[in-house]
Amino acid sequence: MNGKLLFVFLSFLFFTSSFSQSRREYLLNQGLNKAYNLEFKAAEELYNKVLDAEPNLPDGYFRIAQLYFWSFLASHDIGQYYVFLKFAELTEEKLDLLLSNKPQNAYYTYMSGNLASLRAMAYAINNSAVDAFWYSKKAVKLFNTTLEINPKFYDAYLGLGLFDYAMSFIPEFLGWTLNLTGLSSDKARGLRYIKLAYEKGKYDRTEAAFHLSKIYVDYIAEYDSAEIYINKLVEKYPGNSLFVYQQGLVRFKKHKLDNALSLFNKVIKINKEEFPQISALARYRIANIYFCRNNFAKALENYKIYYDTAREPDYLSETALKSALCFKFLGLNDSFYVSLERIDEGNPDLFEDAYAKKLASYFKDSGINDEDLLLIRMSNNICATRYKQVYDTLSVYADSLTGVKKAFALLYLSEAAYGLKKYDESIYYSENIHKIKINKFFWIIPKSYFLTAASYYSQKNYEKALHYLTLAEDNNKYDFIDYIQASIENLKRKLNKRIN
Repeated sequence: MNGKLLFVFLSFLFFTSSFSQSRREYLLNQGLNKAYNLEFKAAEELYNKVLDAEPNLPDGYFRIAQLYFWSFLASHDIGQYYVFLKFAELTEEKLDLLLSNKPQNAYYTYMSGNLASLRAMAYAINNSAVDAFWYSKKAVKLFNTTLEINPKFYDAYLGLGLFDYAMSFIPEFLGWTLNLTGLSSDKARGLRYIKLAYEKGKYDRTEAAFHLSKIYVDYIAEYDSAEIYINKLVEKYPGNSLFVYQQGLVRFKKHKLDNALSLFNKVIKINKEEFPQISALARYRIANIYFCRNNFAKALENYKIYYDTAREPDYLSETALKSALCFKFLGLNDSFYVSLERIDEGNPDLFEDAYAKKLASYFKDSGINDEDLLLIRMSNNICATRYKQVYDTLSVYADSLTGVKKAFALLYLSEAAYGLKKYDESIYYSENIHKIKINKFFWIIPKSYFLTAASYYSQKNYEKALHYLTLAEDNNKYDFIDYIQASIENLKRKLNKRIN
């Protein structure tokens, strides 16, 4: 899954038969509500009632296929995968028959698009890349066909938007697959489409709301908007630990650490046995909160639980590095090196794991001394919004450092000054970074340009803000590229409103 939550497509089908349409609608709605609250057994019982009454329609088969896809997504149990494929094939048989009789029925093509999407994701998780791309192509074609039949079938834009957004993360070396399948990639258009589905769609507003919350965090760092969407979902489906997890992540991004900690603990408390990875990820987030607070004993305790319970390699390199640093801070030097030996266990496609490996290599080559430990504490204090502590410490200490360590100190000083609304000083510290010859950790450069742009924006000097924001974007090609770009996009949107 690459640390990112995969797409879920839900839909209804209305068809006149001897089975009361209102009764069918009622059962499907009740099943859907149970499914969204992660009550899968209750949902499957309701879907089976539809299946028993209307075995020749795809509704029941499709819904059950979705449930088993979700189970496979959460557990990576190959048995769940094969059950999903069985019900997916049954659904496809029913849909093909219906579409052969009614090829211009928008809802049938829409359901077929959703089914193809689920197949594409299941194949991707199971490392069947070719099948995944071809079913992605089929899904996009079916969503477009749906809109050709009925241009006001706005729910189809959700599927198109999600593929548009997801394909923008395909690595450059796999670009040939996009050309081969004809799939497009455009984050901005993807966001527009998903918003359109949320605002005008009929069936998938819950799905759209969840993905909007994710995208507002990952793509444009617009945390207030993300919070609005996810809060509504948690209020409606309090038993959905995935929604609560996303709510906690948004609060963490907003530096509301107490609230985030409470929500991640809630995830662990309410989560179902079928979704062990969500509980594991909540432990990872809890560990990071304690690490930000320089509470290394509690952080280590939770990193260990995450390492022991994780079902996927995501964040394991970062867990190994931060566990090693916890040992170092606690004076357990032997354990520090033992933990670093696990650095290759993570997911290299995640920037957190890739960067952790670089830092571990740096510490192995250069050693780790009191200067490094101080800078780590200061970075944690930035995360915990203890700006004055960072400012008071590093404004005195930074001049004693050299090279990349001084660059880190100036970056943290710039962030702290910005947080304290000392914008001239934030600009001063960021500009001084460019006087240093940096031979590693080049992401400091675009981050410093961004801080300069943000400070000028706060001073209402929009011309200079735009100039430095452009420099930030032009230089953003190193570690944390997506994270920094999200901040750039956020400020870019604000500047466009001011300038235009």
